Amino acid sequence: MRLLAILLSTTLGLSAGEPTEVVLRLLGKAKESKGELESYEELSMSPFVGPNQKKAIGKRWEEIGGWVEFEEVSFSAGSEKVDGDLAAVIACGIGRKGPDDVRLFGFGLRKGETGWKVAPWDGVFDNSGIGFEEARVARAKELEKWIGLERVSQGNEFREAALEEYRKSLRGLVDAKTLKKAKPEEALRHFMKAVSEKKELEMLIWQGVLERSVADDYDWERVMEVAKEGLEGKDERKVWRLLTDSNVIRLEVATDDDDAETSVLMGFIAPYETSLRRQRNQVIRFYLENHGAGWRVKMPTFFSHANENSSAHFNAHQQEMNWRDEEFSSQLTTLFEKENKPRRVESPDELMKLVAKDLGDRSYPQLVRLLYRDPAPKEGDDAEVAEAAGSPDARYQSTAKWWNDIFKKKNEAEFTVAKVKIEGDLALGILKVNLPGEWQSELSPVWMRKVKEGWSFMPNEIDVQDSMAREAEALNEFYAAEEKEMKENSGKDLLLEVGTFVSGKEAPEKGAALAGVKEWRETLKGAKMQLLLAKSGMVEIPEKGSKTFRDLSSGMKGARAGVVEDEIIDSKSEGPFRAVSMMVDGGRGLEMHCPLMIFAETDKGPRVLIDVELWLATNRGKRMRNATALLKLKKELSEADHASLKALFDWHEEVARPVWDAWDEKREEK
Repeated sequence: MRLLAILLSTTLGLSAGEPTEVVLRLLGKAKESKGELESYEELSMSPFVGPNQKKAIGKRWEEIGGWVEFEEVSFSAGSEKVDGDLAAVIACGIGRKGPDDVRLFGFGLRKGETGWKVAPWDGVFDNSGIGFEEARVARAKELEKWIGLERVSQGNEFREAALEEYRKSLRGLVDAKTLKKAKPEEALRHFMKAVSEKKELEMLIWQGVLERSVADDYDWERVMEVAKEGLEGKDERKVWRLLTDSNVIRLEVATDDDDAETSVLMGFIAPYETSLRRQRNQVIRFYLENHGAGWRVKMPTFFSHANENSSAHFNAHQQEMNWRDEEFSSQLTTLFEKENKPRRVESPDELMKLVAKDLGDRSYPQLVRLLYRDPAPKEGDDAEVAEAAGSPDARYQSTAKWWNDIFKKKNEAEFTVAKVKIEGDLALGILKVNLPGEWQSELSPVWMRKVKEGWSFMPNEIDVQDSMAREAEALNEFYAAEEKEMKENSGKDLLLEVGTFVSGKEAPEKGAALAGVKEWRETLKGAKMQLLLAKSGMVEIPEKGSKTFRDLSSGMKGARAGVVEDEIIDSKSEGPFRAVSMMVDGGRGLEMHCPLMIFAETDKGPRVLIDVELWLATNRGKRMRNATALLKLKKELSEADHASLKALFDWHEEVARPVWDAWDEKREEK
């Protein structure tokens, strides 16, 4: 979030004349001019200032300019004192952090023939060229003393004014009555909701930012900075996702009440690790204080120190945490199951659809409600049995690992159900994980177990290794056989989308060909293999398309990396083919390629022929690829069709060569 850049349009009731106007004009130039002193005509620079001193002065103004630009600073006038041809001015700069980014400047000025000029260093008249006259130097020293005193006295006034403007901008974002009357648990829920919805200002209000003062010793600057980074997912320790990620399950574990201070122990069940001890399930205690305006949340160090290095973060958390709270970590899954009913269905097929949907929706909290749960323990059951490898906590840990294995580098994956097999009260489903730009789906096993209420999901077969060993073995054999067959047949269905070239037809019209090629190139950038093949044709469709799919996958990656728009050089027809000569970005604008796109009739309509791969020969590798491609096509095409294609390729080399050479010449000049 960006905090308000506060513009104090008044001068806090202080005087402002021509010297102040000159100072504000000078500061206003800092963003553009930075350290270029010659652009600061308002500066008073002694002709005796040496090069090293000028460099130091320039560096100082460059620093001011950088601050003005990065923090979006606005300036306001403070007080002014004039003593003949000398003056002193106080000015205030306020950045986007509002009251946490206030700087007081005090400048000396001298008046000459062209008006008031500002001394190059704030706070002193050094290097301004006031001369050595004793009385004048004495007056300058008095003004320097005045600057020092005024900067101190006005500092709090400006900060208080900035803080009040900031508070005004926040009032009304949260209902005043709710803010005043909410109980501790309710205040924390409001806070957690604001964080999860990434409403930074509301989150800060529930932390007490409306009640802060200039003398407040609470480190608001740290809190605001880490909040901004955390809500954007940029905190160094990556712990704020416990508060912002919808896939994290958050539970109120316990509350300790007190008249002035209350704490709520929050539990987090996450599908990933978020601590040095590689925990997925953990507890964090939130303290709340009430100083009369209502209950406010104090940010735990686990989150407020999220931008520290790992050692500092761990030490800060250790100093605040209560080790007895850790006992609740292993109880979080049990608490979750008490508070949330399981989701059950009548058949493994229905369950597989739900698993695929929850994965597609990226909804971990919904998925874990499908998990198998231990039946209520009977009286006299051995406690050690209840804590076996198949315990709830271990099951949730395994589910988190299963979830992460599926989504590792696959955030755009889509999921479909392939097959399901049942063995008694145990079933195994095969889930297809379809990745953008990949022609071969990855496969993932989904274990299911029948319980009294219906079918439930398991991340693996650990829970049934003893009680259903025979069924588990049969299902593992089924999965191994199906996985082998699916991988061998992978891609055959995709090839059904491809059209086959029809010889003897007229070449498609120019307009239709240009539109078809543009559409094909856009689909190539979209990284959907099935959609691309539905717009593609081939001279001869292979029995196994692995090479075709690999080539297209490579082309998709290159097209997505491109930053320069495609250029159509020209178009020409010959025989049954319409050729489109192009220049396209091979990746980030660093290398341009000139492909010859062939558009022709297929049994599924006019399409781009993806197995006619010919390029302008800009290197030895392309020349060899072209020779290989033409030799292959000579075996697949009739003599007349091959001659037409060869003529179009010769034409492509003629029209594309000067275009590519011109680009290459510009590249060499850079």
